[in-house]
Amino acid sequence: MRHASLVILGMLFVPPPVGATQLPDGEKSTIRTQIEAEVQTIIAGMAALDCDKVHASASPSPDYRMVGYGTVFANRGAALTLCRDGYSQLRSLEAAIVEQYTTVLSHDLAIYTAHGTTTWTNKSSERSPVTPWAWTILWRREAGTWKYLNFCQSLAQPLTP
Repeated sequence: MRHASLVILGMLFVPPPVGATQLPDGEKSTIRTQIEAEVQTIIAGMAALDCDKVHASASPSPDYRMVGYGTVFANRGAALTLCRDGYSQLRSLEAAIVEQYTTVLSHDLAIYTAHGTTTWTNKSSERSPVTPWAWTILWRREAGTWKYLNFCQSLAQPLTP
């Protein structure tokens, strides 16, 4: 995995070789739309407290990683376990994307970055403060479907009223 990460980071900072084929703007736009639709499915799953929907786009690859809550999850099952435990304590969850951008690296690879906010209400009807978050998601097309291979979530300190 470390090698794959270095290769991906190298792709971000090294210009394509002379004569490399660039994707047409229309194809880039289509890919952005497809990935942002997958992200909306994640947001809808969060609102429904549906962990299976939230993680439906997770890659089954052994290279899958999710980083959040100070932990690296090595597979979808580990992330689902944490999700189910957390969601079982909630009555509702609201997440909103404030800003998002999808960088298309190739026909089958893109990086999505976003920041937004979330609030939740627990089973005791106590509402959380607004909590900012940021996501960086590496998307890879697998068998014609966009799957996230790496998902990094950062949470900031809750905002004070």
